[in-house]
Amino acid sequence: MNLPSDHHVPARVESRKVRSSRFDNLDAIRGAACLMVCLFHFTNSDPDFPKSTYLRALFAHGNLGVQVFFVISGFIIPVSMGKSHYQWTSFWRFLMKRGVRLHPPYLLALLVAVLSAGVASLLPGGQPFGFKVSDLVTHSLLLNGLLNKPWINAVFWTLAIEFQYYILIALVFPILHRKSRVATAVTVLVLGALSLLLPSSQMIFHWMPVFLLGWAAWMWSIDRRETGWGVALLAASLTLYSMGWLTALVSVLTVLAIQKWRSGFGPLTSVGVFSYSLYLLHGVVGGRFIHRAKHLAHSDGTEALVVLAALAGSLLVAWGFSLIVERPCMKWSQKIRLERELRPEGEPQLPVLQPPAVAT
Repeated sequence: MNLPSDHHVPARVESRKVRSSRFDNLDAIRGAACLMVCLFHFTNSDPDFPKSTYLRALFAHGNLGVQVFFVISGFIIPVSMGKSHYQWTSFWRFLMKRGVRLHPPYLLALLVAVLSAGVASLLPGGQPFGFKVSDLVTHSLLLNGLLNKPWINAVFWTLAIEFQYYILIALVFPILHRKSRVATAVTVLVLGALSLLLPSSQMIFHWMPVFLLGWAAWMWSIDRRETGWGVALLAASLTLYSMGWLTALVSVLTVLAIQKWRSGFGPLTSVGVFSYSLYLLHGVVGGRFIHRAKHLAHSDGTEALVVLAALAGSLLVAWGFSLIVERPCMKWSQKIRLERELRPEGEPQLPVLQPPAVAT
């Protein structure tokens, strides 16, 4: 019996092939991005530590790991939605799925941050603790940025941007997935214009050019190459104009890594598996450790050791947090299904391989 041509291969079989060849690299990229952010915060957040200009300079641009996460989200979320046959009727289920995956770990990390700040305020040299119930509410709803209120943890603002992105992609994905060049062009141009008209960094539109680069990678992965190139050129130009050449370079290199890097990379892949937990907790664990241990460092070498100890402790705590909190949430999220039953009667249902969960 002849095998069906590629044109008639079921979508789930195609997604299984794509998963094995293209997605194994994402955990490694996430791991690298998360380590960049951690080391940036450990070396460039405290004006008194480190004294070493070398350590500061080495990780001065580690905050660009955030943009790497945004590019990955721009790519993997449409891939997952396409595989699940997302339609507007699944809007609330999609948001529920993302919320179940990401929000419980965030809420627990928020509680840890609040308790940590409260305990630190009681110690010698601690800062006054002014966290109110209203602050807990706005943090829980990811509204601090839109309300111009400070975040208790330096990375939480990015989660608000991610959730705004989920709302936006849930609204526009059915338009993009129709493979109409006109509809895609209009959608992308409108979003590009909004990135210029609404430049607040607390809103998704400011960061939209970076997410659009992820969309370009998604379009290439489903053989919409000409459209993908158009989106990529517009997104790269907007990123260069709005955020500078270094952000544009890192974002474009992330797209190239998604497209060309076909396998994982040992330690980075392992870190990427629990990168969301590490991202949430490194400030509380490593940051607090550095605050208490920095007086022990009197040279470049001992400062480097303090940073490494902070990173090691953060990795250990995040790994345990991932096992206890994040993985169960991932499993619960996977039980929320979006796809419709499109297979003909009597056709066996192939197993659905979930793409790696996204963390920012």
